[in-house]
Amino acid sequence: MLNAPVEPGIDCHVHIVDRARFPYCTTSGGYFPTEAEQGTLEQFSKIMTQHDVDAALLVQPSCYGADAAAMADAVRRHPERFAMIAAMTTPRDGPRFVGIRLNIVNGAMAPDDPALAAALKDAADTGLWVEVQCPAARLQDYLPVLRASGARLIFDHLGYPDPALGPKQPGFEALLSLAGEKRHAVKLSGAFRLSRMPYPHDDLSPFAEELLTAFGPDACVWGSDWPFVGARYRPDYAETRAILSHWVSDPDARRTILRDTPLRLFGLRSGA
Repeated sequence: MLNAPVEPGIDCHVHIVDRARFPYCTTSGGYFPTEAEQGTLEQFSKIMTQHDVDAALLVQPSCYGADAAAMADAVRRHPERFAMIAAMTTPRDGPRFVGIRLNIVNGAMAPDDPALAAALKDAADTGLWVEVQCPAARLQDYLPVLRASGARLIFDHLGYPDPALGPKQPGFEALLSLAGEKRHAVKLSGAFRLSRMPYPHDDLSPFAEELLTAFGPDACVWGSDWPFVGARYRPDYAETRAILSHWVSDPDARRTILRDTPLRLFGLRSGA
């Protein structure tokens, strides 16, 4: 484990997975977490207390399709602690709804799909975030429609690069090119999911460095990706916190990433 300071902050990538209370959508075509991968609101509330996490951005997992009931339940019970980003087709009238998720890891939606263009236009018109989960290798296919929409984009998991190809891979460079537009953001998250090296996943450090240089702490947030569904291994939550200190040595920059930026982008407040 890295030697990392205990700092209050906001987790900007959390999934609520509670099959007992909220059954999976069997027609979603998504990944269905096992019993060991469950992550209930009650479990995450304990983690928040243990790890000094004041608030969290909840993100729709594919196992629920367009049904945001699990997240909406958490937000209704604790509106001061949570906001949510739901699937592209989820009705957008839920509490603390701040964005839609474009999940194209498996290429389920073509770049020229009219439904994609309509969803992006609506997000741009209403000021919602569009959270993009797309492998860097495919980003160039989608970048023209994403850029033309005028929507605010936030990219999951360092932009989903292939660590073996290094930061010069075209898709990652395309992501970096968006920094100059000054309306997009990235999540420093998912290292355990992407890396081909043991913790602390040093093959991803160059990507984090490039993103921090291009976007700056004012457009970067941190996320744990708890409860780590579909991952090669399930890291300890503390590892996901510590890796931010590994990437960002300056405490003022970490404070911005952990507290100030989530407040400005999503209205999530760290009370410490």
